[in-house]
Amino acid sequence: MYELKLTEHRGQIVADSRDVARAIGKEHRNLMRSINTYYKHLSQLKIERAKFFIPATYIDDQGKERPCYYLTRMGCDMVANKMTGERGTLFTAAYVTRFHEMEAELTKRRELRAEGKLEDLEVSDEINAGTYRPKDSELPEGQLTGEDVVTADSITEDQVVDYILAKHPNITGCFAANGDSVKLAVDGLERNKMEKKVKVIGFDANDDEIQDLKDGKVNGLIVQNPFGMGYATVVAAARASLNMGNEAVVNTGYTWVTKKNLKTDEVQKILYSK
Repeated sequence: MYELKLTEHRGQIVADSRDVARAIGKEHRNLMRSINTYYKHLSQLKIERAKFFIPATYIDDQGKERPCYYLTRMGCDMVANKMTGERGTLFTAAYVTRFHEMEAELTKRRELRAEGKLEDLEVSDEINAGTYRPKDSELPEGQLTGEDVVTADSITEDQVVDYILAKHPNITGCFAANGDSVKLAVDGLERNKMEKKVKVIGFDANDDEIQDLKDGKVNGLIVQNPFGMGYATVVAAARASLNMGNEAVVNTGYTWVTKKNLKTDEVQKILYSK
């Protein structure tokens, strides 16, 4: 049975019409002719065509742009309903199986993204596929099976950082959105001996971030203005209580802090470190 390839397109799981053609043993141009007919009928009946077929293009071996379609599950249903015999049964089994697997995978990824663990899954997937190995790993080469399989829950934050740096060895800058992220970035760069070529920009200014700035491990910090935040909050609360409304976005101010201007009065008055 042909294993139908699926992908995600703007939030929908779809199959490329070229892969569908291979799965049903049909020339792509002939399948395109059939889908064009379905597409026309759906339009005439004022049925939303994108629920079935999404027009797309691809580049052929000669470098020319050619038309194709992305088929949703309903689009595959329509193609399958026009088929009879063993080939139709095999195609139905193939796309129903793959759509079910893909839907389960996307659900899992959404849950992990909500928990902030999507990168953990990406790392474990590559380890299990044999396309990546952590530093000093004692795992066997190649695809992992049985008890050797690594789960996303076992991946540490340091391993995620090592993975990102291994996959992007030519990066020259890193933005860390909070104090914990700054520490992970600084430690990871030092661990991978990349601290001299990658600049680190952090957000906020806790004690560790300030020390890293002084030590030259962090190149700059985007620091919020605590007075501005408090003042804007009071004003917003007062306006809300008087039913005056508030702006959708309130800029409370920030300061770009470097080792050079760290000791200035302007910077010192907005720092909350000891």
